[in-house]
Amino acid sequence: MRFSLTYPTVMLDPPAELLTAEGLASIAAAAEEAGFAGIGFPEHPATPQSWRDGAGHDSVDPFLALTVAATATAGLRLLTFLAVLPYRNPFLLAKTTATLDRLSGGRLTLGVGTGYLEGEFAALGVDFGERNALFDEALEVLRLAWTGEPVDWQGRSFTADGAVSRPTPVATPRPPVWIGGNSRLTRRRVAALAEGWAPVPTSPAQVLRRRTAPLESLDRLAGWIRELQEEREQLGRLAPADVLYMVTDADPIADPERYLDSVQRLADIGVTWLSLGVRGRSVAEVTDRLAEVGERVLARVGAPAPPPCADADVRAVVALHRTYADALDRREFDRLDRVFTADVVAGYPGHERIVGLPALVAFMRDSHADVARTVHRVVDVAVTVDGDMATGTAAKRNDLLRAGDDGQTVVTGRYTDELVRTPEGWRIRSRRSTHA
Repeated sequence: MRFSLTYPTVMLDPPAELLTAEGLASIAAAAEEAGFAGIGFPEHPATPQSWRDGAGHDSVDPFLALTVAATATAGLRLLTFLAVLPYRNPFLLAKTTATLDRLSGGRLTLGVGTGYLEGEFAALGVDFGERNALFDEALEVLRLAWTGEPVDWQGRSFTADGAVSRPTPVATPRPPVWIGGNSRLTRRRVAALAEGWAPVPTSPAQVLRRRTAPLESLDRLAGWIRELQEEREQLGRLAPADVLYMVTDADPIADPERYLDSVQRLADIGVTWLSLGVRGRSVAEVTDRLAEVGERVLARVGAPAPPPCADADVRAVVALHRTYADALDRREFDRLDRVFTADVVAGYPGHERIVGLPALVAFMRDSHADVARTVHRVVDVAVTVDGDMATGTAAKRNDLLRAGDDGQTVVTGRYTDELVRTPEGWRIRSRRSTHA
């Protein structure tokens, strides 16, 4: 079983801190460290006020948000949950998705749906009655465009005459597509064209609003999963589809035992991924709860590591950088022994030679003494491993708010490191920090 974090802005008027690049990056990194294998964002660009007044919520643009998440993580799958295919010209979607997949090293999972908010369709100038035909057309053209070859297509609202969309995605033969919804038509599409299915728990009272079939019991879900996998085999698609669902009867923090029981029941009927929402009114609150979920649930499920986008050593070094950034932001300087060797030699601007971990810890305390708040980010990590030794570089961005200042200071630059493998894991034994 793998877990995907539904980003905690699926609410009305989410806290501003969760809508910053720094906040999103911190939460994505914390999710990966806790054991999540993916992160997902829904799409609702123009929701009717009546829907918001009922059971609705706000949302960010999923593709822009996933780009930020990609820069802060090494192996986290990037999931649109769900993008509405009829809203976009398929060539524009092909360009957006191929770019995101390439920039993230092949980590995109494109979750898609037909959409169900008639007012949103109207606001975007899309014919609601044509949504199924538009969906099928978009999915077919998207798959063609991803090949990078010329595409000829006479569409309902566009004409392609040898249209080429490059660069192509990294993933081969293409990024996985998961289709959301409960209808028989959705399951037929998944059987024939997609790699995953995302059914939605739906009561009879919700059927008209969500415009999909009711799904209340695990027995019904189990039957649908069996039918889906059998239909795939009949079509010659021997690889089973991934199935993304959610636990609805237990909270992973308040009642982890009951939650784990539900996880096992879902695994037994063929569910392979679970969507899990962790909410909070601040970045710190969300990251703390993610750590709790990791400890109470994910570690006990034995959630598989994310699909390999970087080898284990690279992921370990990326995690080392996250520990470093988190220790500085939380002023927990004693945690730097998890990052550096005892005999580390470091150089920072204005302090060219700092020898030994105690001296480095003292330097960090002094340099942060007048800083009210910091947000450290380390991205673009590159590592070359040679046995038990490694060299690495990374880009840094530090947002600092000093006591008495009206605005924050942004410091950018690079780290150049030499690392050694120890019984406790990788540690930095030499660091050179430079400013841009």
